[in-house]
Amino acid sequence: MEPFKYRLLLPAQRPRSSPGNSGPSRELAKKRTATSAPCKPCREHKIKCDGFRPVCRPCSHRSRDCAWVQPPGEKVEALKRKYTELKEEMESISTAYETLVSLFEIIKSRDEADAAAVYQRLRQGAEPEAVLDLVREAELLLQLQHEVLICPPLLKGDAVRLARPDANGKPPRPLPSAHAVGQSEA
Repeated sequence: MEPFKYRLLLPAQRPRSSPGNSGPSRELAKKRTATSAPCKPCREHKIKCDGFRPVCRPCSHRSRDCAWVQPPGEKVEALKRKYTELKEEMESISTAYETLVSLFEIIKSRDEADAAAVYQRLRQGAEPEAVLDLVREAELLLQLQHEVLICPPLLKGDAVRLARPDANGKPPRPLPSAHAVGQSEA
């Protein structure tokens, strides 16, 4: 008997794809996602349920009534999770709202140049929180500068004199307040 002569086979040719398409020409089928809690008909017939609600795909294809059984406490836990998510979202929205209202008040109350500068930063894509922080820092710096102009810093000798008690043992004298300095000039 003569041995069988098998014909040599070459590997299958790859389909030619367009330059923009580097993947295979046919789409791969989507992998079914299994759920940890299948519907009642899928559980009874031992079919992989995908968990879509109100009707899963296997029940939809077989024209079955899809019924879901929830273990005790699952609904309560789901409601608690949803409540927490909504509460966090509400706090986030509330913070954003307060920031925007503050920026709007700044734009309304400032002179044209300052308002335009704030508006321009927002137009350039800066986050509203960052712009508000920048405006508040600028206000603080202006306030500090104003206080320095009203009450100049102590000279080195004044600081030494104020830190030590005098010859009689009396405590150092207090610095004059900005209000008192303003009254003495008037």
